[in-house]
Amino acid sequence: RESLMQHMIEVWWSLENITTVLSDMTSLLAQDPEKQAMRTMLMQHQLALDTLFAFEGGLCAKFGEHCCTYVPSSRDNWTLIHDRV
Repeated sequence: RESLMQHMIEVWWSLENITTVLSDMTSLLAQDPEKQAMRTMLMQHQLALDTLFAFEGGLCAKFGEHCCTYVPSSRDNWTLIHDRV
């Protein structure tokens, strides 16, 4: 009985530690300044190129659908994971 209880306590602490680590990790990834800076830089470049090609309808109008890319945001996913942990 005692060893079973001790084992259950060890498992509980392991789960508690894993939860803490995952929570900390998702918080760091969600607030990653490098990702935020990259997103800002990409938007600035897109605006600049759209301005340069405004006479021709913007960057995507000039080059067609092949120039347009979608950069998905993972911020919501990390927030969801963090909240569930």
